[in-house]
Amino acid sequence: MNWRGALRVTSRRGWASATSSGRSRPRGDYRGPRPGVGRAYIDRFMDAHRADFVGRALEVREAHYCARFAERLTSVDIVDIDPALPEVTIVADLSHMPEVASDSFDLAVVPQTLQYIFDGRLAVGELHRVLAPGGVLLLTVPSCEQIRMYEGFEADYWRYTCRAVDALFAPFAQREVVSCGNCLAAIAKFRGVAAFKLGRRLWADDPAYPVIVAARAVKEGVPAPRPGGAPAGAGDRFDPAPPPQ
Repeated sequence: MNWRGALRVTSRRGWASATSSGRSRPRGDYRGPRPGVGRAYIDRFMDAHRADFVGRALEVREAHYCARFAERLTSVDIVDIDPALPEVTIVADLSHMPEVASDSFDLAVVPQTLQYIFDGRLAVGELHRVLAPGGVLLLTVPSCEQIRMYEGFEADYWRYTCRAVDALFAPFAQREVVSCGNCLAAIAKFRGVAAFKLGRRLWADDPAYPVIVAARAVKEGVPAPRPGGAPAGAGDRFDPAPPPQ
């Protein structure tokens, strides 16, 4: 489907199209109870790798996914530069975490964070350092998203491609980088449309039009035994099918 076709589809659904609404900006981000387009892709990716949520975990800002997949986690730390956040246990910048010992975690969960760090290589290097041998990094970044300009998110530096993320993940022994999204989903995201309104078209990933880039990387080395008998890095490969409802 070309861009004109995508806009016609959105118009038939009752959405304000970019060519007919008379607006140069959307009415605002989607704020409803169901996931927006970007969150739907992140949820799908994390759900596909729920087997990696084992042992000692580190998550950024809040225990969103570690709380969702907590069954086999033995501990969870939350890292952020903002000490006022209620769940934070480690106050640090991801690109410089001297407070955290090397080889401390079996899992690091870093959704939608790297775009706020000017030197992503430093952050990925620090995440590699604090992961134990065989530890897993699950990370997502925006490829197609508005620039965040409200308080607390002024330093919004980057949008990423799959190739860029793969290059950043060079320190890791194993890595898988996937493109999530398509042209229609990108239009819906910018128009503030809920993900469910796209139906199954949401899941037709087109690498030419990524909305989210998601990556799973495994640190080199032999992992220690983990609860439940699952070795570190035992998550399945990403399945682009939608998550179970």
